[in-house]
Amino acid sequence: MIIFRFFALILIAVALMVLGADIVARLGGDPEPFHSLGRLWGLVHAESHAAATGGNAAGGLLSTALSAPAFAVFGILGLVMSFVFRSRT
Repeated sequence: MIIFRFFALILIAVALMVLGADIVARLGGDPEPFHSLGRLWGLVHAESHAAATGGNAAGGLLSTALSAPAFAVFGILGLVMSFVFRSRT
């Protein structure tokens, strides 16, 4: 259980880092209000992003998930995991 709590903490930290990058990019004049999950994936590994989004196999569900703000996805996932795997003593 401690491993999942640590992973939840990592996800929350990543969410805060992405939110900080969004704020800095916005102050720098970036016209997009946030980094989407797809944009972040494209920055990390462009080839796998292009391979996953190139075909129409997944359809609209994948494009909807990849257009979500990255800080919200990581933050909500981290908060849910920290709630589910909290210590119950």
